[in-house]
Amino acid sequence: MAPTTQRSASTTDPVPKSLNELCTILHHELRDAGIDEMSDVDVARIKRIMESYVSNERDWEEYALFDSCKYTRNLVDDGNGKFNLIVLCWGEGQQSPVHDHSQAHCLMKVLSGNLVETRYAWPEVETDTFEEKPLKCTAVNSAERDNVVYIHDSIGLHRVSNPSPTKKAISLHLYCPPIPSCYTFDEQTGAKRASGTCTFYSHRGKRVQFGCLGGVVNNKVEGPDFETERVKPCNAFQDTMTAFAPACEGQVQ
Repeated sequence: MAPTTQRSASTTDPVPKSLNELCTILHHELRDAGIDEMSDVDVARIKRIMESYVSNERDWEEYALFDSCKYTRNLVDDGNGKFNLIVLCWGEGQQSPVHDHSQAHCLMKVLSGNLVETRYAWPEVETDTFEEKPLKCTAVNSAERDNVVYIHDSIGLHRVSNPSPTKKAISLHLYCPPIPSCYTFDEQTGAKRASGTCTFYSHRGKRVQFGCLGGVVNNKVEGPDFETERVKPCNAFQDTMTAFAPACEGQVQ
């Protein structure tokens, strides 16, 4: 569940003048602990702070890396492993599958272009027959430059899409805590499947050579040797290296 407001209403929200300042403020606000670990962190306050940052292309142009076959996730700040701040780049007509957020808090700010967020209720399954049903759409939200939307599993599932056939879009996403994996859902049947490991297309402006997990620093990760073990594509975010997946594999249109 999203935390309730604990801060005084008189507390002045800081106003970041750049993306770097926003990163600094988020570290201070979350205190390197994360939303769920700090009782006095107000999601609405974080949302207002992100809204107050006025998008400036000079701040994020190094992260604006596109792929013609899939949208990309480009790591800006790993939040000391407690949150991820990521720039997502959406080509013309690209969209995500319907997905959950593994109980993470997600705030999405549009930096450029326009995006559409479609929300769904969690799938209904008949307990006696286990008959699958189409997902129920609960809301369709259009987000323009500098708009911020919030989603959490307590609200439901969602899909994000760039509706323009001629223009790209860019968004800034805060995930707290980072999402290592999630579930994607079939809109027609409600059936879910594991996404696989969610990876990054670039890390702090530099294209990664190998699949990198959330919280990676200098393209190095703890655990499996990712130089010898290929990372499976993340069906929810479709952002693995082309070297690890055929072109356009799993792309949702």
